[in-house]
Amino acid sequence: MEKEPQIEQEQIDPVDPALVERIEKLDLDAGHKMDLLMVLAGRKPAVYIHFNVSMWHDLDQQGHIFKSEDQVQEIIDTVQDSGLQNIVYPREDDIQQITLTDGREATLHSNVVKIIAAKDTASLENLDKAFKIEDGGLSVGVALGFPETASQAFAGNIEKKDLIQIPKETLLSEDFLFSPAVTLSKDHWQEEIKAGGTRARVVGQLSPQIYQEAWQRGLDSLDQLGLVVAE
Repeated sequence: MEKEPQIEQEQIDPVDPALVERIEKLDLDAGHKMDLLMVLAGRKPAVYIHFNVSMWHDLDQQGHIFKSEDQVQEIIDTVQDSGLQNIVYPREDDIQQITLTDGREATLHSNVVKIIAAKDTASLENLDKAFKIEDGGLSVGVALGFPETASQAFAGNIEKKDLIQIPKETLLSEDFLFSPAVTLSKDHWQEEIKAGGTRARVVGQLSPQIYQEAWQRGLDSLDQLGLVVAE
């Protein structure tokens, strides 16, 4: 079931429709596409795009390939051609120890691409520096433009909101489904999710296709969390 974006317009910076079309075609999560559009529209200070290209563990060398090198390069090229200031970090292998379903211990390798972009150098440098601060992600959240109280909750500095306590009507709203914050604070969550409504309106203006992808992504996340099954 599709959902049409709201007609209400937000004030945004002009974005080249050809660039929007190019973003639509990228093999990227809808959240990353939305964040990229928000930065281009001047409604978000910076975007952090990160994804696994491949993943394998030492007991299964075949592993999984999530993106081809052509797909990876198209993502990088699109960001670099967008006019945004950007940093494409060197490719790296993220390594962690895991326990397989059969109880065996294994070393998991993930080949990761990380890109940041912003309209101005100050915002780009602010985010780059934030990654080096060990504060549970608080500085990164603030640099990305997340509500500060939500960033504080993510960092564990204030109490988180238990999502199961949020009414179904609110969970299925644009405010919640498009909320940029993955963690909400107990005392300020209603104010925090208003950022989701803004995000939905901006993205709806620029790309009904990405709006639809993001709306479905939000519903799927609720389903996976067992919070609500959309009718």
